Amino acid sequence: MTGTNLNFENPQALVEWVSDVPSFRDLVVIQRARSTFIDTIACTLAAAHHDTTAKIFNSMKLSGGGLCSVVGLLQTLAAGAAALVNAAAAHALDDNFL
Repeated sequence: MTGTNLNFENPQALVEWVSDVPSFRDLVVIQRARSTFIDTIACTLAAAHHDTTAKIFNSMKLSGGGLCSVVGLLQTLAAGAAALVNAAAAHALDDNFL
């Protein structure tokens, strides 16, 4: 399925598009993906209580509750709010803009 025909409002089309991606057999690609994943989790955990993460969390909790986890906290948020806080934490300690 090509990207030009993809309709993200159709869940079945999204499933087919994702499942159509070839698997990687290159060990270098697999190792780099694993290393990047571990680095992202470590950065997210390290910044769970960072000032930036806390400010975003406090703003998002005003939008109402939910059932989705926020890394490093017991409180939960709605899916979009939790995703925003977790993404902010994942990048709060990035120094690739220096």
